Amino acid sequence: FLVIYRKKITKDLLKSGVLLGFMLFLVIFLTVTSLRATSAVNVSFFTGASVALVPLLSVLIYKIKITKFQILSSVISILGILLLIGNLSLDFSFGNLAGVILAICVAAQLLVTDNQAKKGDALILGFLQIFICSFFSSAYYIANGAPKVELNSSVIIALFVTGLLSTAVAFTIQVVAQKYTTPLKTALIFSCEPVFGALFSAMIPKSDGSLEYLTMSQVIGCLLILIAIFISDEVIFSKIKKIQRFYPKREPK
Repeated sequence: FLVIYRKKITKDLLKSGVLLGFMLFLVIFLTVTSLRATSAVNVSFFTGASVALVPLLSVLIYKIKITKFQILSSVISILGILLLIGNLSLDFSFGNLAGVILAICVAAQLLVTDNQAKKGDALILGFLQIFICSFFSSAYYIANGAPKVELNSSVIIALFVTGLLSTAVAFTIQVVAQKYTTPLKTALIFSCEPVFGALFSAMIPKSDGSLEYLTMSQVIGCLLILIAIFISDEVIFSKIKKIQRFYPKREPK
């Protein structure tokens, strides 16, 4: 793809691709590092916590004014994530420290992607991001002695799902999507990750044939995250206000 559209790759677009690719590498590296040192539940929480950091970093980095709807949606989303994942243990440890840095990097990556995607061809930028991220990942792999990996059906499936679908396809779509939406809405959509994880775990059997059923608190958590996405869309509220103008309140007789 990059070879075909190489003439469209400008110097500025290449710089943006290098920046986003390196940031994506940091996010993936910190995710794996956190998973090695702490629980998957904690890592899910830290990734979701980036929702609360996006408005804060928007003010600090880009001086963007945040609204009450954005603050409210962030708070509701965090509450939903807490209810959904459960069993959270936030003791002071290397894994949790890496998780905190991960949350900051995820929020920063969303903001930088939003800033860069609107400057040029978002699709080419998305492919550049993946290419640069692959370069840094390969360099890290070689620097660590390039440990041998036995290729079998399980590894190939894992590479296809995590490498192609969850990384290359997903993060390219993210860059294209962020050209038309805000970083907070993107972060809120990202917070749906544990929602779909919980739903799929209830539909797809484990290796032993059993299913994981959602508890009432998890269902409430899913609903809160979806409500947070709805609240963040101020366009909906502005349309509701316009509709209300046509239907003035009737005074009691």
